Amino acid sequence: MLTLTYPPTYKPERLYIYDFVLRSFLGLSYHHQVGLPGEVTISLRGDAEKRRLRLDDTLFSIPQDHWLTSAVTPKQPLETILAHEVDLDFDWINSSLPVLFGSRLSNGEFYQSSEDGIDLGIDVFGSAFFLLTRYEEVISPARDSHDRFPAKASSGVQQGFLDRPIVNETIEFLWACLHKMWPRLERAPRSFSTILGHDVDIPLIAGGATWLEIARGMAGDFLKRRDLSMAAGRLRSLVENRRGNLDADLWNTFGFLLETSERKGLPSTFFFISGHSGGKIDGTYSLEDPWIRSLLQEIGQRGHQIGLHPSYNTFLDQDLLGKEFRRLQETAKSVGLQQAKWGGRQHFLRWRAPTTWQLYENVGLAFDATLTYPDRPGFRSGICDPYPVFNLQTRQPLELIEQPLIVMDEAFLGKGSFSIHSVKDSMVRFKDLCKHVNGVFSLLWHNGWLISKKARTLYLELLEA
Repeated sequence: MLTLTYPPTYKPERLYIYDFVLRSFLGLSYHHQVGLPGEVTISLRGDAEKRRLRLDDTLFSIPQDHWLTSAVTPKQPLETILAHEVDLDFDWINSSLPVLFGSRLSNGEFYQSSEDGIDLGIDVFGSAFFLLTRYEEVISPARDSHDRFPAKASSGVQQGFLDRPIVNETIEFLWACLHKMWPRLERAPRSFSTILGHDVDIPLIAGGATWLEIARGMAGDFLKRRDLSMAAGRLRSLVENRRGNLDADLWNTFGFLLETSERKGLPSTFFFISGHSGGKIDGTYSLEDPWIRSLLQEIGQRGHQIGLHPSYNTFLDQDLLGKEFRRLQETAKSVGLQQAKWGGRQHFLRWRAPTTWQLYENVGLAFDATLTYPDRPGFRSGICDPYPVFNLQTRQPLELIEQPLIVMDEAFLGKGSFSIHSVKDSMVRFKDLCKHVNGVFSLLWHNGWLISKKARTLYLELLEA
């Protein structure tokens, strides 16, 4: 068993991140004890040579009156640890690893090995804590027109690491150090997996649409997308809708999604809107619609999951969020569906750290799947694995699990025409990064982004990659 010795400051924060990194992620048994200020060490019971791994402790060494202030940010530009500087068995993504928090050692580098152990100038635990808790979003006033923290204000964009799972990498670097000192030490096995999710914003393009709205969409098909078949499909959808044949709607791609998921052995989660606090921005369908109820029933009967897509104004409103969650549960129950756990993803990705997490916990949701940026794919939390969250304001860990979203269709396809090959290559790059660290690739694809043959081909090729 390992023994972790740490300073007496920030105990709730420390125990949260120590437990996640060592027990949850690496699967290691460890005992923790309070030691001297400024010293974080890991040792192995029974090690006759009494070697120790000595780690930097920059983040949790800052004065209390600087906590949750702009004084706590990674240095710009970030320094890096280079492959040629270490003698570790470590699977580099490239030849360097960014250092969010840390300090160079006496040898001028971030790594030094000696007979009595390893000195590591990287603050592994502090860096992971900063990213997983979305610390910078709590202290930053930056917001976009939808009151969301923008990607451009993040350290990931500003420092150029949004497109890599830096928390996964840094923890794996820690493991390489541990394994070098104690080769017989065993960790929990990890394997790559994929999670598919589908936000049901507009299930039917003709549902609730007027002739004028359909005409405007057709004009866009002609003038912007140069897609005559899509324009014809919109018109046909409206005609069939008026006749009561809703299944013929152009945006009814649910059968395709279900069949594809089942063929690949990848159960999907479909996130439904159950309230309309923002008006038409939350769509026009109701859970009481017979067609929607039938869709919910089919999804459940085929072994897939239902999730909540909370409406526009729920991200800071517990009462509203709770009402919408109960409405979805009641509707699901009325069509014979039972689920052991429920998760949600915020509509328009409207989310606030740590408030929205706490609201999810309070109303009984088990996981959140919101964390990505609307205009940029990547690793907003620095990780591609689901992880337990921590409320920075209450200083308490939550039972809620964050399931980070890595790639969303609209981030690539919402800017007009696209090349299947270039978009697929970009998406596959993120998938390969998740695979490199034996993590989880989470993909969001809306039913409305499958109405063209081109988009369906892209989706299929991505899952095949």
